[in-house]
Amino acid sequence: MRKLSPEPAFSKQAAPLRTMAEEQGYFVRFAFNSDQLTEEYSAHLDRLAQVLGSVALQSSCLKLVGHTDSVGGLAYNLKLSEKRASQVAAYLVAKGGLLPARLSTEARGETVGLPGVPGAHPLNRRVEILAKSQTGDGC
Repeated sequence: MRKLSPEPAFSKQAAPLRTMAEEQGYFVRFAFNSDQLTEEYSAHLDRLAQVLGSVALQSSCLKLVGHTDSVGGLAYNLKLSEKRASQVAAYLVAKGGLLPARLSTEARGETVGLPGVPGAHPLNRRVEILAKSQTGDGC
């Protein structure tokens, strides 16, 4: 049976911004077993929404991909990753003024951890934000 609590060596807090120098994506991280945005990441999303609302990027589409660490059951983690992605989308719409049509969400649970990072590590508790240009059909 899988453990229901994190390994003691890992923090239950959301990993702070700029945790890994080699990161290539744009991430919002979460505390253990939570879909609630921290103050640090809310402020980060406020700044991101300003940039995404600029004339240069207002036609971009965003995919918000939710992930979890490997602690807990597969079905539970999939649902939690869905809640995390939806939380970021709701924040960007409500607080950032982004149009919902520009956003899509995807849940991956624990299936796609970061390369070289143990499954239970806090860095895997994230929503990855991916951007692409709109096509003639929209987002």
